[in-house]
Amino acid sequence: MKHFVKSLPVLSILLALACDILLPDSAQHPAAEHPYFTWALLIGLAVYVIALLISLGNTKVRDKLSYSALFYAGAVLVLNILNLLTAKFAILPVLYFPSLDRVFDVLVEDSAFLATCLAYSCSSAGSAVQSSAC
Repeated sequence: MKHFVKSLPVLSILLALACDILLPDSAQHPAAEHPYFTWALLIGLAVYVIALLISLGNTKVRDKLSYSALFYAGAVLVLNILNLLTAKFAILPVLYFPSLDRVFDVLVEDSAFLATCLAYSCSSAGSAVQSSAC
């Protein structure tokens, strides 16, 4: 049973990949330039399979995977459901709920701008904390 629980994230990722690749995107959503969600799933699958292989010889990693496998499978399942509700079927309003490919696209393409905004926000919050301490 423990081996089945540890393999649930792999099954969840494979289900998400199948849904993302086989189901067509809704015409209501603007097309993303790159399939970032698919790439993220493939990277997650590779990392988890490597961790599974390491867990065969390392009991500490095996225990951590057994403990967190359901969380990982559930997180991928939630992302898969969100992908189905937004990109595939456009059940959620397109204006307020962009597809995961578009979200990852902004994170990758505008990472320098986001880092600048984060730095200004942190410095602003730091100065606000410093002025309130006086």
